[in-house]
Amino acid sequence: FLPQGRAQQGVCIIHRQLGQCSDLVSQRATLQAGRSGLLGSIVHGLDIAQQLSDDFGIDASGVEFLPALDLAAAVGDSDAIITVTPSRKPIIQKAWLKPGTHLSCLGSDMESKQEIESTIFQGAAFYADDRAQCICVGEMELPIKQGVVSADDITGEIGDLIDGKVPGRTSDTQTTIFDATGLYILDLAAAKVAIDRALAEGVGLQADL
Repeated sequence: FLPQGRAQQGVCIIHRQLGQCSDLVSQRATLQAGRSGLLGSIVHGLDIAQQLSDDFGIDASGVEFLPALDLAAAVGDSDAIITVTPSRKPIIQKAWLKPGTHLSCLGSDMESKQEIESTIFQGAAFYADDRAQCICVGEMELPIKQGVVSADDITGEIGDLIDGKVPGRTSDTQTTIFDATGLYILDLAAAKVAIDRALAEGVGLQADL
């Protein structure tokens, strides 16, 4: 639960930094849809507005959540896209994107995985959660190996963006990409916050391992 919750919160932060509005298309493979998280809830028909309220304190009572029946059309109608799949071939094509789209790619976390077409990186501002790790196993791995872009084209790490050390979106028509491979140190930090809060509020159980 902690890694998924941390990833969801991280994506929300990134979309506030790079996105242009709240429209969102979420793509999740059937294999992963059964796991916890909002994307799986779409597939299983759960009350997502209630889940957002319970988990994050967000009022989404006026929002309708629907699965996309035509991926290309949904992508072309969206300002922000999250991919969370184990795909090894692109599921999002550059021709489908409208100008100014933001993409957060969470599925590529080992060699040869790829969720978006390599050419989407051309001319885009793209960011890594960890530069070295993303070059080796992230969404940018194959575009760099294919020579579509180079490591020198990486705009920066996402922490640098949040700190204002690297530029964010420079125009309403610029494509932006967040490559998130996942870092264990972030899970440890999230776990510490959860433990500290549990201890402070006197809830939970302690076990000797």
